[in-house]
Amino acid sequence: MATELVMARVAASLDVPVLRVQEKNFYKAGQKTPYGQTLEDMTSFEHVWARLKELVRWDEKEEEVRAYNSQHRWRKRGVSLQPVKYGMGRAGIHASASVHIYQEDGSVL
Repeated sequence: MATELVMARVAASLDVPVLRVQEKNFYKAGQKTPYGQTLEDMTSFEHVWARLKELVRWDEKEEEVRAYNSQHRWRKRGVSLQPVKYGMGRAGIHASASVHIYQEDGSVL
């Protein structure tokens, strides 16, 4: 949460979307996590992230929000896409999974 607030302030001071600052700070191949894990291949993450933005029509939604907010002085809208990374399992075990089942419509992620 604190890191996201810092990124939001950086984005505001640069007058760029927060997501652009977040994307610039994604892990890159060869970097180490705080737990010492070296990230060897990040191309699949980059591909999934780009595909996700395409599937949800991110650029279109962002523009709709900008247009709405420029026309309304007091009422505002927002849209967010949150990149999250967290470790699962123990080192050496390659069988971890995270499954989300949404209460609203039963969709599975």
